[in-house]
Amino acid sequence: MAEFLSEAWLDELDTAARESPVLAELGRSAPLVIEQRVTGTPYGEVTYHVIIDQEGARVVAGRAPAPQIALETDFVTASAMHRGDINAQRALNAGMLKISGAAAALIGRGDTLGALTDVFATVRATTTGTG
Repeated sequence: MAEFLSEAWLDELDTAARESPVLAELGRSAPLVIEQRVTGTPYGEVTYHVIIDQEGARVVAGRAPAPQIALETDFVTASAMHRGDINAQRALNAGMLKISGAAAALIGRGDTLGALTDVFATVRATTTGTG
């Protein structure tokens, strides 16, 4: 069990992403890089990115060189989203989530976003430290 946004948690996400044949297949047809920035965490600002491409999928600590989409939120909102108490659309509408980059990169990518949710479900279920 890893604490939300810790290095161990990022390692668990990375393992889940790398082991997913579904994400590997989706990345072959249309690469996607999503960056997540969370401010005000017990670790300071935490930034990581998910890469889904022809090499498979992985989660990497730090900023992405050229993310197609970047998401930014505070720790309280990120924790609530992680627990499922609020979804991204509601957080965005409430001004609690900022999105930058090429939003068009997400058009038609519901399958990839759904696969990410499914792949990371096991990690979410065992994560601590979200309040």
